[in-house]
Amino acid sequence: MIIDQRATTSYTVIINPPGVDLIFLHHPGTNDAFCAADIDYAKLNEAALFHFGYPPLMRQMYTADGS
Repeated sequence: MIIDQRATTSYTVIINPPGVDLIFLHHPGTNDAFCAADIDYAKLNEAALFHFGYPPLMRQMYTADGS
């Protein structure tokens, strides 16, 4: 786990009032800074499961065509 004292946590609040489409309030926080260099591949080899979250919400996954 990476702890960055300068970064904020990502969160999403979903509001679902009757008769209205869902409303999403989203703050990307550290998701905007996360990149492949943040993954410790040695530890990943030991993992039984790796959950990558939701890549379309992670800026580094789509800027510069995902490079």
